[in-house]
Amino acid sequence: MYWVRFSTVNKIEFVVSQSGTSATTLVSDSTYQQDQWYHITVTYTYVTPSSSEMRVYVDGQLVKSTDYAVGPLEINNKPLIVGIKNNLESTSVMS
Repeated sequence: MYWVRFSTVNKIEFVVSQSGTSATTLVSDSTYQQDQWYHITVTYTYVTPSSSEMRVYVDGQLVKSTDYAVGPLEINNKPLIVGIKNNLESTSVMS
């Protein structure tokens, strides 16, 4: 399981969770303005538990990375949801 969101202090959080038991969270050092468009890209590459990689890019620039992340991700048939505020149960969409 994984998600990308803005934190309560307007930083980008990229979280990778292994079956909900352990997680790696990557948080940007910079803050970002609300109501402004950004091109945010995240990547996750599982090699082994000691060399898995997570990367966060904003507008094409690498802003945060780690070479140690949990893994591997579990494979499931859950839908990819984009633009939901707060939690997956919410019907409020981001604008």
